[in-house]
Amino acid sequence: MLSGVGVLTATLGGMLLMSQVLPRFGVTSPPEERWFVIGFSVIVGILLAALSGIFVYGILRLRVVRRLDSVIRAFRIVEEGDLLRRMETPGDDEFTDVARAFNGLMDRVVELTASALRSDLMVTWAQRELRLKEEVLAKSNQLADLNAQLVQRVQVASTLLDVADAVSGGPNLDAILKAVGGTLVRSMNLVDFRLLVPGDDASRLVLRHAEGLLPGVPSVALDGPLAACLASGHPLSIPDLRNQETASPVVLHAGAVTGSLVAVPFMTRKAPGGVIVAVRAATNAFGEPDIDFLQLVAGYVGLAVTNSLLHRETLKLANEDQLTGLLNRRRFMELFQGAWDQSTESGEALAVLMIDVDWFKKFNDVHGHLVGDEVLRRIATAIRSQLRPRDVAGRFGGEEFIIAAPGTTRDMGCMLGERIRMAVDEARFDGGEGTAPPLRLTVSVGVSMRDPRMLSPADVVREADRCLYLAKARGRNQVHPSLQGGSGLTPIPRRPPRPVPED
Repeated sequence: MLSGVGVLTATLGGMLLMSQVLPRFGVTSPPEERWFVIGFSVIVGILLAALSGIFVYGILRLRVVRRLDSVIRAFRIVEEGDLLRRMETPGDDEFTDVARAFNGLMDRVVELTASALRSDLMVTWAQRELRLKEEVLAKSNQLADLNAQLVQRVQVASTLLDVADAVSGGPNLDAILKAVGGTLVRSMNLVDFRLLVPGDDASRLVLRHAEGLLPGVPSVALDGPLAACLASGHPLSIPDLRNQETASPVVLHAGAVTGSLVAVPFMTRKAPGGVIVAVRAATNAFGEPDIDFLQLVAGYVGLAVTNSLLHRETLKLANEDQLTGLLNRRRFMELFQGAWDQSTESGEALAVLMIDVDWFKKFNDVHGHLVGDEVLRRIATAIRSQLRPRDVAGRFGGEEFIIAAPGTTRDMGCMLGERIRMAVDEARFDGGEGTAPPLRLTVSVGVSMRDPRMLSPADVVREADRCLYLAKARGRNQVHPSLQGGSGLTPIPRRPPRPVPED
């Protein structure tokens, strides 16, 4: 472009020289030729300018533009992220210097990038390692917590297993409660463990068992928080026993006591059965896990108390006559065998009394079996009221009763029989609807003594039954003993029936 401008300028200068300068020096030419020359010069100048411009452009394109394009492409490639791009340096001109500077710059950039990448990688690794350490620490703490929970659960399971073993150990409730209380005192670090059950008086709880070091009271009033605890079935927690507002309604210990208390009720046969009480020396010492654990223990304790009640009732059903409450024949003979063995070893006297209600079959036929059953119950009560603690009484069958009296001579046995006969003779019995005045019944009693010549308890019973038969044969309402050794008779005189006064 610059060469073309130069050629064009030279042409215009020549035209100006031909038209303005040469005529002044006398060099002239016709106007037609002058304009021709001017036009031709312009055309030639334009052509020369174009050719020179093309030539110069070609040289510039070859020497400058292509080199500059390569530089631009290199920068664009680097801009796109290819930091390994390098430019060729064939010559020794400015573009070569630019290429060398570019290459050096990119080497530095690559070095800095690599350094930055290494730094970022080290930071990333450090952060990752720190995160891993934090995760490992968290996992370690979590494992420690899980291990502590596992140890606690194992201890809880072990304690519950001990409690379950104690509960399943047998029907002896005292032994069960002692084992359970000792286990809880040791495993839960208690200073006191108590079990209270409702007493005969519904307004109080009676101490059934205690384990620990604190002095206790035999019973506490069933009112306030303790009553609500037993009635609702929800635990009662007292974090500080020194707090008079909450602790004073639950007075379980004699003297001043510090610490914390938890009372947990238990059920027997779907009804409130009692309360277990645990005490620790520190305040706020019972948490939710402790209370939950004590509730599990309370379930086992309730089961033990229920089993004990069922066992007692089962023994009662198995050993007692359901109508009269006296021993049944089987249980009486078992206890009588023991009295026989003791009498055999010690030589102690042993009397047996057989008692039968006079004319009872006729009474039943006239007044009915329900009235007869009530009569038997009242006669059993009269017999029971005359017994000593060592005496054993049972229903032998039907309207017959039997008594074994260890350490009783024949005269004492006859006196016992007479007291029973008089108690029945003086009683009055209701014969049911439409019966007036009250009815009067009597009993006959046969008394026998154990004799060294007798071989078994059945011999004494047979002798007493024989004496009873003789008492009935001689008029009823009397006591008939046997002589020593079972031979001969010495009856107590029969008392004639007395009329029943009309009310």
